[in-house]
Amino acid sequence: MSETTAPMTAAQAVALPVTCGEPNCTNAPVSQYTWAWGEVGYVCAQHQFLISQRAKNLKRTVTFMSLGPAAPAPLTRDERTQLHAARLSAEDEMREAQGRTARLYDQNQVLAAELGKSVRQRDELQSELTRLNEALTLLTDRHDTALEELQTAKDEVVRLQTLVDALQGARVAPVGSEG
Repeated sequence: MSETTAPMTAAQAVALPVTCGEPNCTNAPVSQYTWAWGEVGYVCAQHQFLISQRAKNLKRTVTFMSLGPAAPAPLTRDERTQLHAARLSAEDEMREAQGRTARLYDQNQVLAAELGKSVRQRDELQSELTRLNEALTLLTDRHDTALEELQTAKDEVVRLQTLVDALQGARVAPVGSEG
């Protein structure tokens, strides 16, 4: 008959084969078997079943030992106390981190609102600046036109003054020539 025992320890599993010990099988071994007469080998899950069947047919005993990880040992009272204290400490740290996160989120919301306000103010100021630049351009054009008109008026005044002087000089000469 076949028996199953506890899994191997890490020290026992140091030199395990990479493949099943049965001929022409390349599967990874999952168990170590030991026949009643002392023969030992490593087999995959499929061959473990076949060896178990062979043991029943031969009316012999074969013992299988799992190569999988061993079950963890139960914790001692001190270990449980340490784990509980560590959990409580981690929970406190988590609550503090959540509080900091909430405060940072609130600060971020305030800053985002201020940024939105600043962006709106910037847009308004940019719009006002554009309007003022357009008004300045219009006033500059009017100023330049007024200067041109002033210069034209000055030129006209000079021309008219020259004509007046010429006319007064022409009237003065005949009056002086009669006398």
